[in-house]
Amino acid sequence: RLYGAKFYRNPAHYWWCVALLVEGLNSLSSQASPPITAVSVASHTPGKRHWLDSALLALLMDKRIGTHVNLAWRRPTMPQHTRPTPVDRWENVREGLQLLQPITGPAVLLDDVTTTGATLYNAALAMRRAGYAHPLSGLTLCYVPSGE
Repeated sequence: RLYGAKFYRNPAHYWWCVALLVEGLNSLSSQASPPITAVSVASHTPGKRHWLDSALLALLMDKRIGTHVNLAWRRPTMPQHTRPTPVDRWENVREGLQLLQPITGPAVLLDDVTTTGATLYNAALAMRRAGYAHPLSGLTLCYVPSGE
């Protein structure tokens, strides 16, 4: 289903994947007093929306989850699944993200698949470069060990 949402833009698969992420966010937000901001990475393709940037995320988000923000790409990159080695994946996204709007209060980084952790790590760096000083958590749907 994750594959269908990511590569075929199948709406039936969006719902399932986004609902799982929102369930995780709801669990995290039950422990937070101010609303949590959900932060995801924009699509690698200019002008194309990432499936995590869907209106479904906003629709399903609980009251305790305040807003959804996308990190933007500072430079062109390739989709991570096209990078053959862990080193290629890290180099592809190294210092490639930026936060365009300030976030105050707790935030959670969202990613669909984590292989090497390069995207989540660089997303956290972008948040720190923008002055975000709160603790950060990452939430992902799937972990695929590198090389699998």
